[in-house]
Amino acid sequence: MGPFDKKFKKFITNNIRVAPKVPSVNDKVGIDELKDFLSSKYPQTRKDAVRRVVEQMNLGKDMSSLFPDIVKNMGINNDDIELKKLIYLFIINYSLEKPEFMILVINSFLQDTLSDNPLIKCMALKTMCMLPIEMVLEYLEQPITDGLLSDNAYVRKTSVICLLKIYNYDLDLFEKLLPVFKGMIYKEDNSMVIGNILHFLMEIDSKQHLNITLTQYVHENIEKLVNLLPECNEWSRVSVLNSLAVYDNEALPLDPSSVYLLANKVTPYLQHINPSIIMSTLKVLFNFIEFIKDDSSINIWEKLAMGIVSILNNPSFELQFILMRNLKIILCKLPTLYSYIDIKNYFLKMSDPIYLKYAKLEILDDALNKNLRKVDVELVINEYKDYCHFEFNNEFIETVLNKLGDLLLLLDSEKDIHLKLNIIEFLTNDINYQNDAVMINLCKICNSHSRECQQMILTWCLTNWESLLSDRSKAHFINYITVLRNDVTSYNSILSAFIENISDEGPETQLMTIHALIKTENLSALKKVLDLDVYSLEVKEMVIFYQRLLSNSNPSEALKFMNINQVSFNDADSLKDKIPSNK
Repeated sequence: MGPFDKKFKKFITNNIRVAPKVPSVNDKVGIDELKDFLSSKYPQTRKDAVRRVVEQMNLGKDMSSLFPDIVKNMGINNDDIELKKLIYLFIINYSLEKPEFMILVINSFLQDTLSDNPLIKCMALKTMCMLPIEMVLEYLEQPITDGLLSDNAYVRKTSVICLLKIYNYDLDLFEKLLPVFKGMIYKEDNSMVIGNILHFLMEIDSKQHLNITLTQYVHENIEKLVNLLPECNEWSRVSVLNSLAVYDNEALPLDPSSVYLLANKVTPYLQHINPSIIMSTLKVLFNFIEFIKDDSSINIWEKLAMGIVSILNNPSFELQFILMRNLKIILCKLPTLYSYIDIKNYFLKMSDPIYLKYAKLEILDDALNKNLRKVDVELVINEYKDYCHFEFNNEFIETVLNKLGDLLLLLDSEKDIHLKLNIIEFLTNDINYQNDAVMINLCKICNSHSRECQQMILTWCLTNWESLLSDRSKAHFINYITVLRNDVTSYNSILSAFIENISDEGPETQLMTIHALIKTENLSALKKVLDLDVYSLEVKEMVIFYQRLLSNSNPSEALKFMNINQVSFNDADSLKDKIPSNK
């Protein structure tokens, strides 16, 4: 070992001290021990002790008795940002419990706002605004003013958000600080600060306090804002896009060249990795869609569809759900999008949570209702079949069966006979565990099917009606066979079975049984059924009405009155001239 090495080793031995180690979270340590560690002469020991106190605080333990000892460490090492963060977190947590110590803390905060380090200055300013505002309000004017006039963009950005906090608590102080803010908003060219300025203008009543609206500010700076987008961080970019999304182009129209520039600069962000930026971009394009002239250079509809599809393929189920809930409104306003989004993008996946499956099912149903002739209906039917096979949630399966029943009503009886037969065969042959749901959907509209379809439905209904459990399915079955009673040889015996057990049936079945007797004009059976005292409150009023009608008039005439069909909306106009005027 050379002479230099010996001297270096001696220097290390004499000048380096091993700081006492603070016990870990798993080790027990008392408040008194922590006080000793917080007062240690070794900086690392004090820092470890503060970290241990914050850990205990986050676990729910009361560490407020250490407040004075924590505060003492604020001014010891002003350059240690990690230590500052830990202390600020502790102070925020116990500021309400120990308001008497706030006066000691304020002085340290004010010292930190004068720091040359912008991180410490901003951290102190933000923490002061997070404390109970009445305790620090009188001390915030000068730090925020200095922050707004600072040469550092990060400090200006933080000061704008702190000014917004003042707006919510003290309008007098807010008005004092506004002249400084007004002087900076048009001179500012930093993307970070501009993002916060736009957020500020969206949050306050800018017309009242600044004599300028957000739309006016964006209109005067549209080119600068659009060109700043590539320089912005993600937070600022979202703020700029959101300000464009709420721009009122009817109140203050942009010229076509500005709209064209905006569309060209914004559309690339539809392929961004951050879904919040994609969502904000979509909102911008939806806001200006009426003013964008689509051409081959923009392909606005294709790009909109790409943005929507990219979120639909995002691994976050919550984001997919948010888009699905809003997509229904979007497609209602812009039905052209149906043609650009492949319906396969709405198909369910095995891994989707149940709430997302329901949302996708709604969109699929809307796409079929509004774009039936442009959709591969057979593909959708096969998809619905798969859902019934792989899904274990009975309520969801019932919803899918209802969608198939709705599809039966949408399909034209002549052109789409093969599709209707496909659905009916599936419902009658493959689904043997949801007879109630199948019965309801097969009996929805009795005369809307071809003879072949009708025969398949009738055969299945007459075979499976005894297995029905729900009140609603039984009511649908009674109504169905009553309409087709001429084709049902066992109609009277089936109806008699329901009459015998009417006391055990639900209100819908009871009411439909009575209606069946009225339609068949079976007066004697009707009177017997009406005289029974077995009806629920929902049905009782109708029963009393029918009894009084039969007792106060000719029974045959009363039956004819009960069987009068309701007037359709198409016939209502033609009846207007026939109704005598009341003179």
